[in-house]
Amino acid sequence: MLLVVFFIMLAVLFVASIRNPLIGLLAMVASLPIEYFFMGSLPPGVTVGRSVGLCALVGWLVNRRKFGKSHFLSNRSLMIPAVLFVAVTFFSALFAKNMGPAMSQSIRQAMFLLLGIMVGDLITTRRDLQAFCWVTVLAAGVAAGAALMQFGSYQEGSEIVGNIYQTQQGVRFEGLTSNANVLGINLLSGIPFLFCLFFSSRKGIVRMICMALLGMTAFVLVLTVSRSTIYPLVLYIAVTYALHRKMGKPSTAENVMIAVAGLMLCYAVFQSSAYVWERISRPVVDLQSDTSFTARMEILRQGVSIMSISPFIGVGLSNTRQYFMHMAAHDTFSCLLGETGLLGTMCFIAFSIAVIKTQIGLIKRLRLARDPLMQELGVALVGSLCILAVWLPVKVLFFQRLFWLWAGLVVWMDSKLPPLRGGVVYPAVGAPRTGWGARPPAAPPGFQHPGWPQR
Repeated sequence: MLLVVFFIMLAVLFVASIRNPLIGLLAMVASLPIEYFFMGSLPPGVTVGRSVGLCALVGWLVNRRKFGKSHFLSNRSLMIPAVLFVAVTFFSALFAKNMGPAMSQSIRQAMFLLLGIMVGDLITTRRDLQAFCWVTVLAAGVAAGAALMQFGSYQEGSEIVGNIYQTQQGVRFEGLTSNANVLGINLLSGIPFLFCLFFSSRKGIVRMICMALLGMTAFVLVLTVSRSTIYPLVLYIAVTYALHRKMGKPSTAENVMIAVAGLMLCYAVFQSSAYVWERISRPVVDLQSDTSFTARMEILRQGVSIMSISPFIGVGLSNTRQYFMHMAAHDTFSCLLGETGLLGTMCFIAFSIAVIKTQIGLIKRLRLARDPLMQELGVALVGSLCILAVWLPVKVLFFQRLFWLWAGLVVWMDSKLPPLRGGVVYPAVGAPRTGWGARPPAAPPGFQHPGWPQR
């Protein structure tokens, strides 16, 4: 029965994506929370995410000419290393000891790259960007809500829907995912877009919804006991606060948001067992006794040793476990060196540097932009970069959706903001007189201007 429902949903989405490819993109973002309901019901190798991504890809290809120039595809400094990186992962998968997982992860990398490209092509209006932010935030809200209901059921001793991870010391809640860390990543990935909606809207109802979702997200992050997402949440809030102060934005609303997040983090710790606080505080209080940290460092140090097996193309994605500790690489460095080799490592570094250089060029232009949503997205992308930097030694960046959304949105913003010449913003050459990229010179830096009208 579930299989029939799945294919009906997929057929509807396929038609909708061809008519409006943005629907396919939004479905890709929203599909993660429903993966759980179809686990074990789909054919081998088929997942909800890949199926939805295929529909989005077909819709994008069919409508490709309607969107004009693709700034991501036309940027050689981005596309050449990105395509080569994916090619290396496919080639190394052919020679991997365990080819199935390696090839599966290579397909996943190709889908992630397409996600970044489609973000830059399919978001064409302010309303599109708002829809993208809302879908991302609400998808994270669904994941948080599922874990919150798990917590309530667990407290009452009733039946739990979804997954929880029982340890000798305590419990980690996994929601509708297969791993508490994955749930934490999903929740944290929605935070930048939640902040965009909160600070760019003057509607009280929108701000109330955003504060409620932030409070719920902060609470559930503690329930996951995922330190690699709890600490970056605090970092993201601090970076956003500092950037807003530097740009001269009013602080009252932000102080309220920080208070909500802080109170819910503390309340979740108070409501949980001693195990939760002990695990969260251990990296600060007694890092040497953290067995998880020790194992991660051992895997990280083995990256070079594994690379010696296949120096140029690596041993294949998800194949580190075949050579060391029977565990997959848990960090970007050992995964790049061991599983993609020198070629994959150089391509990924070149791609990341190209995106960062593009983002650096956006900072001054953002201060002169008129639209508050664009300004907040720029701030969110800087905060996202800080999260990704923290994830380098504890996560594999190119497996994270936030990394590819960050890359795609940086390129998108670069194409939409007018160029900066001598401290003045000018309309993009040859651009139409409507839309974000074609406005008269903006006023001096500041945030006093109202948002631009929707197309």
